[in-house]
Amino acid sequence: ASRTTTHRRMQDMGFSCRIPCVEPLLYNRQRQKHLTWAKDKKDWTAAEWSKV
Repeated sequence: ASRTTTHRRMQDMGFSCRIPCVEPLLYNRQRQKHLTWAKDKKDWTAAEWSKV
């Protein structure tokens, strides 16, 4: 089947194509919170991690 036919049949079945918006993996606020969390936990002992 041609690309056009496939596209038309998929539209008939309710599928639509779109190009997703490109967003950053982490926003600056999320990045800062992640970094703060990591810095707080970097010196944890194995005993502290076992409680998680």
